[in-house]
Amino acid sequence: MEEKNKEVASQEVRSLPFSIMRSIWLNILLFVLTVFSTFFVGINLSINYKYAEVFAQNSEVSIDLEMLLDPQIILLSFIYAVVLLGILLGHELGHFLTC
Repeated sequence: MEEKNKEVASQEVRSLPFSIMRSIWLNILLFVLTVFSTFFVGINLSINYKYAEVFAQNSEVSIDLEMLLDPQIILLSFIYAVVLLGILLGHELGHFLTC
């Protein structure tokens, strides 16, 4: 019986590096998606903030490439993403420290 338990334990240990690598790539993917999504939301909020008068005067105006490449929009979006990611990091570290 003990030999069978040793075999099972050794099989679990051998499969551990694969699950760690899979977990690392999943974590990296989720982090990258979070960064892009917060930056995208920041772009939308920044465009609505900066061009509010344009949208109020003409509701048929759509977002164009010039608006997206505006340095002020990119800066505001970056600030939004960094602040939100900082809040998320603090929240997740709270979970990590309590466990």
